[in-house]
Amino acid sequence: MSSDSESEPERRQSVSAANLPRCVECGGFGVGLVTNPQRLCTHCARLTKAFFDPESSRFCRDEGFVDISPAADGGVLKKIIREGEAPGKQKLEEGCPTFVQYVGRLMDGSIFDTTRDMIDGRHVGGTDDPFEFQLGRQKVIKGWDIGVATMNVGEIARFIIAPEYGYGHEGFAPKVEPDETLDFEIELLSFKDALPRFPTQAELAESRKKQYEDDKKMLEENPPPTVGRDCSSPLIQVDFV
Repeated sequence: MSSDSESEPERRQSVSAANLPRCVECGGFGVGLVTNPQRLCTHCARLTKAFFDPESSRFCRDEGFVDISPAADGGVLKKIIREGEAPGKQKLEEGCPTFVQYVGRLMDGSIFDTTRDMIDGRHVGGTDDPFEFQLGRQKVIKGWDIGVATMNVGEIARFIIAPEYGYGHEGFAPKVEPDETLDFEIELLSFKDALPRFPTQAELAESRKKQYEDDKKMLEENPPPTVGRDCSSPLIQVDFV
């Protein structure tokens, strides 16, 4: 065999690669790379929004997800796995201390974060301690605030969250790459009455500015009394030189 001929492992690899599906956009291929009916790799799917278009997304079309994003852009998709309790008098709203169990996966199915100890009969690193956060106070990713607000106590739901509703262009190193799509399964355990909201730094600065302007205006309209040459009070003796 000549030196420029392919070795047997190389030949097998090339034959195997030829049988792999390729992305219709970039031509990339690999095991598990093309995972959607549009035949796009994960990277191109993110760029073209193919995962999140409510009209064509496999999640909406084939798996029963619904778009709950406020902008109706498909950025937060929800599917109820287990119905929760009927809503009571207490409403889940902004500021409520909220307690959940969750499993966070990437689009390849790998778990990157969870509160659960056991999943499918194996230990995955959680402690089974509930995770607590204040709803709607930007304590978690935007997709969580949007998704959990739609849940009832006892409900388990799955959410597919686009990067702009997740960790965005920055990602969450080392577990989540930039522009990564997230797949969360969340169980709403309970919540408490809403807590008062603390003002932001910008709001505090604006409040201080307004107070300064109000004080300045009050002094201009009601200047403090001053002692002059015309001192009419019989109780005050002033000698002027």
